[in-house]
Amino acid sequence: MDDGRMLGLSFALSTIGLVLLFMVSEAQGPVPISSLTPDDMGSGVYVKGTVHGLRRSADGHLFFVLEDGEGRINVAIFKGVAHDVSCVEEGREIALRGVVDEYRGELEVVPRRAGDVEC
Repeated sequence: MDDGRMLGLSFALSTIGLVLLFMVSEAQGPVPISSLTPDDMGSGVYVKGTVHGLRRSADGHLFFVLEDGEGRINVAIFKGVAHDVSCVEEGREIALRGVVDEYRGELEVVPRRAGDVEC
């Protein structure tokens, strides 16, 4: 096989692999909030629950606690993302994807884009 065909085949197989990985990651359901630990810091997660204690800072950030019946976790949606998220309301059930982080000794989930928040 010549170099051009080998390169084309490698590219095609890599693309198929990336598409399959994306499909598998999107198909996974939400994880229980109670299962999140400091070992998850820096990892992407998908969680679902009810919004409690919603507040918007003067800078436009959104902060609240997400509860799923088994656990609770802080959520911080920073202004660049919060600007495009209008559906988050007190008592509403939402799902979101985000990165597990820590703030003042507490775990939190931080969505990176508006599409990560599903209402």
